[in-house]
Amino acid sequence: MFTVRQATWSVAVLLLGACAIAPAGLGMMRDDVDMRSLGQPPVKFNVDCTPLRSAAGGERELCYASGAWCKLDLASGTVLGCNCGEFGGFLQFYPADGGAVETLIRGDTPKCVMSDGLRILCVTGRSHLSLSAGAVYEFELAEGRWRATAHCVLPTEPEAIDCEGDGPLRLELFDGSVLWYSSGTLGLEQ
Repeated sequence: MFTVRQATWSVAVLLLGACAIAPAGLGMMRDDVDMRSLGQPPVKFNVDCTPLRSAAGGERELCYASGAWCKLDLASGTVLGCNCGEFGGFLQFYPADGGAVETLIRGDTPKCVMSDGLRILCVTGRSHLSLSAGAVYEFELAEGRWRATAHCVLPTEPEAIDCEGDGPLRLELFDGSVLWYSSGTLGLEQ
């Protein structure tokens, strides 16, 4: 397991300026999960809640009653994240053409999702009792399917996720430390 100090020097990922992943002319979209607003998903289609492992058969009931959601509408389809707190969550892609649903993240709890239409960046995090965990995932659209290009484990849950202009992604963690995620590097704020 990485400590924050080790992560500063050891963890490399493939993002080129987290806040500026959009090619010229494409805008960056972002949606954050609001844990104060729980309930039905913000879409008109049925959501496949089976990636919610801990529900033991009651996945749909749990995520439709207790899920906090994030959603991005891309030209190619809808990115939908579900966060059920300590019970887990998922990130899925529903193609606009009605094709097969792609589960991008299973079990981890999305806090924020960003996309420029060609890449998806998702920051996850969960705290329960004395446990705290987080991660940053990146996916790239290739040949009509999303493929993972980066996965970086954070030492604790991110409490705040900030992104300004072309600058780096700033992650304030549950333990009080601040990490920067930019140009393919995760670093500790000095």
